[in-house]
Amino acid sequence: MAVVEEVAAPPAPAAETIKVATVADASSAAARLLEIATKNADELENTAKDEADKIIGEARTKAERLGAESKAKAELLESDARTRAQMLDAETADRRQQIFGDLEKERDNLNAEVERLRSFEREYRSRLKSYFRQQLESLENNSEQPVTPGGQPGGFDDHAPKRLKSILGEEA
Repeated sequence: MAVVEEVAAPPAPAAETIKVATVADASSAAARLLEIATKNADELENTAKDEADKIIGEARTKAERLGAESKAKAELLESDARTRAQMLDAETADRRQQIFGDLEKERDNLNAEVERLRSFEREYRSRLKSYFRQQLESLENNSEQPVTPGGQPGGFDDHAPKRLKSILGEEA
């Protein structure tokens, strides 16, 4: 009994049709079919591995490129940050110098003002001492003619305080 079956191989680059007329042909056809299936599986596996390797290679290349870009951006940002920090340091140093210069000028002005006031005080004390000496000499020289508070000779009137009269020696 002859059974004729046609078995189609899975899609392959070159499709092959096998005609089977006998059981022996079926057995060899099955072996041939198994061989073709194994070959196709190996080809598919190799193609998948090649494609996987290609995808992995592209992914690695992309990862390396992204890593390099990230590193370059990080270095650029770091460089920019350092430049800005240096500029801020320079501005701070300039501002500090300016402030210290202003403070030194103010200190010098205050020292000059203090010295001017000390000079004024010395001169004022000297003039005051001179004035008091002149007044004492005037009192000593004019003891025969006492001076009234209004500057008139003739002594103090009765309204002068007793303590002032005792100091001047007019109280008897």
